Amino acid sequence: MVIGVDLDDVLGDFFSSFIGYHNKNYGTSWSRETMNTYYFHELTGESRETIRGRIFEYYNSEEFKKILPIKGAKKALLELTKEHDLVVITSRPEFVLEKTQTWVEEHYSGIFNEICATNGYLNKEDERKRDKSYYCLKYGVSIMIDDFYGFVDDCNDKNIKVLLYDTPWNQDVLMGENLIRVNSWKEISENIKLLANLKTG
Repeated sequence: MVIGVDLDDVLGDFFSSFIGYHNKNYGTSWSRETMNTYYFHELTGESRETIRGRIFEYYNSEEFKKILPIKGAKKALLELTKEHDLVVITSRPEFVLEKTQTWVEEHYSGIFNEICATNGYLNKEDERKRDKSYYCLKYGVSIMIDDFYGFVDDCNDKNIKVLLYDTPWNQDVLMGENLIRVNSWKEISENIKLLANLKTG
């Protein structure tokens, strides 16, 4: 099978890194454990554009380069590569694709066949912005691993199964036939094995 893998908060701990950056530079006192929304502007009352600007600013910081990998991911992925093809599908903008590729090469060398950036932070009207399902269909992805509930319906509509990586900001998402909550990379591996057996059985 071909498996799509989100980057931020599935492969790397983006939230903790950005929260630390934002707390230091903008006087907030956020913590990852208390983040009950994916949208930072909902916490500050500021506009999406303001927060987007800070995220783009963060992309040029040392903190961005030093995002830590998620525990257990590399070990699980190395096992998965023995039977499956893996592609990164991230909502990051294309202008940080080179930095993203460098980070992936540093922490997950030789594991992924492709790294795709959907420009998810751009406005809906921008033709450079793509749904994650666009790349899932392009590469024949059967399973998408993601933490963001906003992509779930998009993938479900295309009959792509989603393994939702458990986080504080996706607790209200209801599970369904094509949506399975997972709490660790060990659980991800177990579920992929079960789904692969069902597909071939």
